[in-house]
Amino acid sequence: MPPENQTPQAEFQNQEVNAPKNKTPLIIGIVILAVVALIVGGYFVFSGFGEREETSTEKVVEKQETIVYSFTGTGQFHRISTDPHGKNFAFVRYEGEKQFVVLNGEEHNRYDSIEYLSLDEQGVSYIARQGDQEFIVLNREELERHDWVERFTTDTTKIESPTQKNILFSPDGKKFVYTAQEISETASDFYVSYRTFLIFSDGKKIELSKTFHPSTINASFSPDSKRFAYVGWEGDRHGGRPFVVVDGEREDIDGWQIGEEGIIFSPDSQSYVYRVKGAGGSYFVLNGVKQSLYEKVSMAYFSSQNDFAYSAAIGNEEFVVINGEEQERYDKTSTRLIFSPDGNRFAYSAGRGEEKFVIVDGEELKSFSSVGNVIFSPDSKSFAYMARWDEKSYFILNKRGSNREEGPYGSLPYGSIREINFSLDSNRYAYSTEETPSERFFVIDGERQEHGFSVRDFSFSPDGKNYAYVITLRSPEWERREWWDTTREVVILNGEKMGWYDDVTRPVFSDDGSKLKYFAVNIDREIDEAKIIAVTVSL
Repeated sequence: MPPENQTPQAEFQNQEVNAPKNKTPLIIGIVILAVVALIVGGYFVFSGFGEREETSTEKVVEKQETIVYSFTGTGQFHRISTDPHGKNFAFVRYEGEKQFVVLNGEEHNRYDSIEYLSLDEQGVSYIARQGDQEFIVLNREELERHDWVERFTTDTTKIESPTQKNILFSPDGKKFVYTAQEISETASDFYVSYRTFLIFSDGKKIELSKTFHPSTINASFSPDSKRFAYVGWEGDRHGGRPFVVVDGEREDIDGWQIGEEGIIFSPDSQSYVYRVKGAGGSYFVLNGVKQSLYEKVSMAYFSSQNDFAYSAAIGNEEFVVINGEEQERYDKTSTRLIFSPDGNRFAYSAGRGEEKFVIVDGEELKSFSSVGNVIFSPDSKSFAYMARWDEKSYFILNKRGSNREEGPYGSLPYGSIREINFSLDSNRYAYSTEETPSERFFVIDGERQEHGFSVRDFSFSPDGKNYAYVITLRSPEWERREWWDTTREVVILNGEKMGWYDDVTRPVFSDDGSKLKYFAVNIDREIDEAKIIAVTVSL
């Protein structure tokens, strides 16, 4: 059954409003206030020479734009990216049959092709190909050349949309590893086999296999950067099997497949776990010890308090297992489990028949046709999720919805609800949604924002007082542009447009929240020139 059809404001709608019976005192009061306002207003205008008094709700912003790089041949480049702090920018340009990276306006060497550009705290890295060889370029230094360099899946908690990079760095940034392959001696015109290696920052090589060609390479550092684990392969691709190495010690498995997320370390780096699939079913190995066998198990999760959880299935029943204890059984449970930041709360979705619901701290919430996108606030006190009923999506906050929104189940109905955000102080929220595929927008603290063709990269400032995001809108001069080029990207700061651009990076607030920074591209198509602009907005 759906939740009750009542708006959060319903309790206020039937309150009686008592109008004053004698209106004379009210009229006199209004006249006095008007006279006082005129006198005070006149004082500020004339005594301040046109200056106005600032209030706590008004914000003065100062925007500074600096051209940091320009070039011609605007059709020959990939969109720009920035590091997590918004201090550096990089992108790939084409020149004839060559490609090269531009980092902060500085052009790198030319190569036949470039892939997987990554810009983070360790600097810039990418995979370059020259002739029939590939190699990593890290901060302009070319590493060893190989027949092939594997692409890493670095965020093991996001299998649905993994983060792919070319080098896996330890959390402290002092060590790295990548995977490369070399054609083996058994290669022929009909069958190419590879020798696969892990290559470390000190030049050390570990051979993982001789003939196996994995789609992702499973290696991981512990959070304290002191431990390292990886998955290897023994035998050929048809008759072999994987094995695990943790801290240099090999562990053989009773099965033929290890979960694509590889080895996961606990937040305190003391524990590790990996998933194994074999003939009798699937199970986890926790710190070298085989756990319970089930027909199927999902990816494992650790809480900040090192609790260990996953979902499992037996027959037609699915359930969550937390620290070895099986929770209630349902027809269906989600493979994604959510722990609160403090580690004391947990949530997941489940269902019986056509009814789907979210379970928070063991409590089943109201049922819908589908639910998802569960998230806890930074202070762990609140949670939010998307619920769908009668082909419409609703935003649910703390079981019921926000008092700042109206709608039958908490919010107004939308076509879909995707990204949900809380401010760091947990007092504000925002989510992206749409009414039609070409009308997408954010809802911030219950207030709808401007519609656009797309919206992305929302963030609150660290103090929660400001927000920014990117929206795609029809260009003010769209009638003069080609049909495929009638939109532009706009940075929105606290509801105000900061500029129209052909491309823009994610807007990033400074640590103290006093500045917003981003890089943008503006293209003059009449002269085929592009300008990279560094933008800083002071709040």
